[in-house]
Order: sequence, then C-alpha cells, then structure tokens
Amino acid sequence: MSSFICDRNHIRYIVAATQNPEIFPKFMHLSWEFGDQHREVRHGDLEAAAKLGQMLWDENIRGVSHRYPGESTDTLPGPCRESFKFTERDVQTDRKIDPVQLLKSLSCLEYQSCDRPEFKDSEAAHVIERMRGSAICALKGYDRAEWGAPPYRRRAPAPAVVSL
Repeated sequence: MSSFICDRNHIRYIVAATQNPEIFPKFMHLSWEFGDQHREVRHGDLEAAAKLGQMLWDENIRGVSHRYPGESTDTLPGPCRESFKFTERDVQTDRKIDPVQLLKSLSCLEYQSCDRPEFKDSEAAHVIERMRGSAICALKGYDRAEWGAPPYRRRAPAPAVVSL
C-alpha cells in the first residue's frame, strides 16, 4: 500500500499543536494566506481548529482517492468505519507536543496526501509548511543558535611528528 488515510489521532495531534504554547507561543498563532483569504487558528478558537483538522483530513482523503480511483472511504486504505468528520470535540488543548514528532507527523500527512498533482498548491500544503516552520523554531537550542553562520575558528594544526 503506497498511501493511506491518516487516523483521527494523527489529525488530532497536528491540530493540537496549534493550541500548544511551546509550538505557537501565546503571542503567536498559526496563520496563512490562501487565494485571497487570510486564515488563522488562535489559541482557544476550537471552531477554527476543527475547520483546520477537517481541511487537512479532506485533503488526505482526496490524495488517497486519487491514488485509488473508484474506491470509497469505506474501502480506501486507512481507518475502517470512520466518519471522517473533525469537530470541536476532537480538538485537544492540553496535549503535549514534541517538535520532532510534530515534524514527522506533518511529513507523514504530507506524504499520504500528495498523490494529487494539485496538492503542492493546496491549502493543506501551505498549512503544513507553516506548521513545519513553527515546529523547527520550537526545537531545543534553536533560539540560542546564531542568526547566520557561527564565527569560523581555524583549528590549530596538529603537532608535527618527529621521526628519528
């Protein structure tokens, strides 16, 4: 099987990152432009978070459906007997999010969704890239790293070996 519909927990994890102050500090939030629309998910906005989850899941389903034309969500690879409806009840506001795991979860969702030629220009692709940037900034040590390259320090040459 080359692609599958991600399960609810996968989408919940990604959406939970929008509510996590370590990924999106309180003064920041997920925002993006798509077409002529500005969209955002602020801390505590469960309705916007649920819409984001639904949009990501719908794009995942479109990608898998493109790979397996003629199949229904009941027969596509992935969760069985799932409603594929993401609601405010699915949004987790207290979930611990590890930036590395978030990066891996985003990459997995992207891979499972990208079979449609239109994916690269989709709203989901834009959001995944924005979230990837936030996850990178949340990595331990990122805020202490140099902006640019660190100063170059020439290593001292190895002592010469004298042979007698």
